[in-house]
Amino acid sequence: MKKYDNIIFDVGDVLLEYRWKQMLMDCGLSEEEAIRVGHELFDDNDDLWHIFDLAIMSDEEILNAYCKKYPNDAEIITFFMHHGEFMHVARYEIWKEVHRLKTAGYHIYLLSNYPKSLFKKHTEYADFMNDLDGLMVSYMINITKPDERIYQALCDKYSLDKSKCLFFDDRKENVLAARKFGMDSTFVTDRNFLLNELKKLEILHVDNYQYIEIKKLNKDEYLLHQGEKLNYIYILLRGKVKVNHINANGNSMLCSFNSPYSIIGDLEFITQSPIINNVIAYEDCICATIFLSKYHEILMNDVFFMKAIAKNLASKLSKSTQNQSISLNYPVENRLAAYFIVSHKDYIVQDNFVVVAELIGCSYRQLQRVLQLFLDKKYIKKIKRGTYQIIDLNALNLLGEDVYQF
Repeated sequence: MKKYDNIIFDVGDVLLEYRWKQMLMDCGLSEEEAIRVGHELFDDNDDLWHIFDLAIMSDEEILNAYCKKYPNDAEIITFFMHHGEFMHVARYEIWKEVHRLKTAGYHIYLLSNYPKSLFKKHTEYADFMNDLDGLMVSYMINITKPDERIYQALCDKYSLDKSKCLFFDDRKENVLAARKFGMDSTFVTDRNFLLNELKKLEILHVDNYQYIEIKKLNKDEYLLHQGEKLNYIYILLRGKVKVNHINANGNSMLCSFNSPYSIIGDLEFITQSPIINNVIAYEDCICATIFLSKYHEILMNDVFFMKAIAKNLASKLSKSTQNQSISLNYPVENRLAAYFIVSHKDYIVQDNFVVVAELIGCSYRQLQRVLQLFLDKKYIKKIKRGTYQIIDLNALNLLGEDVYQF
């Protein structure tokens, strides 16, 4: 897990949500009319809105240019330009995450394209402004993203190491420009995506990232062995791992599949008991690891890490409650369909199906019968021994939905 010191945000459609179309419709325009006026405002071939962001003309000069070019819409454009306070909606849940990141030790910055008057209207009462360590807005230097100079200006102004910055923006060209500049950047598709990305940064207090070692694991390599002592805590960064338990009779039982940013070894970390389940790389994985004999006490006193542990354990408890009843309540068809759904990679499932039979709690003969049924119904196609391609994912989803909770 890379250590970042600085988190940098765009504003529009990142920290705030724009409602320009609804604002125009509130003035009596139809949806079609609102979209048309929106194109005049934001997609004008003279780049008037870009000039507005650059602040190389006054607000009144920009308004006059719009009204001269679009005289039939001059009244509505004038209202829009004079009442920008109605254009945005707060993303309070994002602001809370920004504050938590600030509390966790990150430095928070803004990097945005805005005219001065509109920036003031949109941020004047925004809580995130209280968490800022600095900002660079286009009107301040008459340069807009994706021009590399505005990224450099932010770093120069606050002496930022660009390799320790993470930038969030809703426009691909700005994200690509940041990456070209040497700054890690994430393309924000919607508020839920951003919320999840920010929560990932809260697994550890920023001061404890120094104890992390990155480990790469190959497919089928063990992270944890059942019954052994826990030496490392793992935070899965990339890939997928499979968790199973070997019963006293030697049979294997599938417990779960874990995806990125799950914590592996959490229960043993708290109880300091031997490892309960095997954890195996289902595909090539990258993990952040922390050596417990040195840093156990530090992690126990990290409020952010302990909160992440609590969430992780609660999620596992919720899922295992349902999974325990599967073998009794669902036919093999449903269980195998669910296994295909959660284990495929690009529609290909490659596994030892003798082991799969044990994992989903059936005999190998039962599993072979259901595999043949799936082949006959053209849900799947056999590529070679132990390898199948999913042909009809929708059919498998209908069989496997709400079965395993992984």
